[in-house]
Amino acid sequence: MAADMLKGFVPFQWYIGLEKLPVGFPEYRTNTEGEYIIPTGEIFCRAPFEKGNTELCGKKFVERGPVMTHLKHFHAHTKVAKIQTGRSSATKLLEARAYYKDLYDRFHGRDHDSNMIDTCSTPHQPEPSGTATSQGSTQLKKLKTQPLKPLLQVPRYQISNAKKQQKKGEVNYNQCRRMLVKGGYQVPCEICRANGKGMCSVKENCANRLYFQF
Repeated sequence: MAADMLKGFVPFQWYIGLEKLPVGFPEYRTNTEGEYIIPTGEIFCRAPFEKGNTELCGKKFVERGPVMTHLKHFHAHTKVAKIQTGRSSATKLLEARAYYKDLYDRFHGRDHDSNMIDTCSTPHQPEPSGTATSQGSTQLKKLKTQPLKPLLQVPRYQISNAKKQQKKGEVNYNQCRRMLVKGGYQVPCEICRANGKGMCSVKENCANRLYFQF
């Protein structure tokens, strides 16, 4: 499953490790019908308490299913888009990684700010059966204690080499691949493997590209 493949991804580890949402954190994205799109791996309720309210709920769960149930029961003013089926796990993984990397780039470093959104500051009624946040808490704690790897610097050619068609300043993809192998990353990634490649391209269609600071 795409959600399981996210577990070793730095931005996702950062996200599930948050105790509270940083101030300024956005609501979910919406489709053309105004329905919330709940991304793969989502564990926070990012809906406002009431329609027109800017304060987000912030309640934390252990997986996406209970989040969607919570929205249905406690935020009736919202509409949630159905989970799309028929797409490959590789496509879902690439979309999810790009999504969490965007949040990481925008909010990493603000997660220890004293100005944080209080998680579920307004008391809720008990959650429906099967949505308790205690479910899977051991697994979540295990993920949170894994050390985060910093994003890798993009290696670039220092000099031009006409014979090898290398230009100064261009990305050295061979060095990128060596860095992935040396760093213990999964090579090839799920997407490149699904495309029949024995090594990552580290280009736009490669999941491991998101480990670099492009």
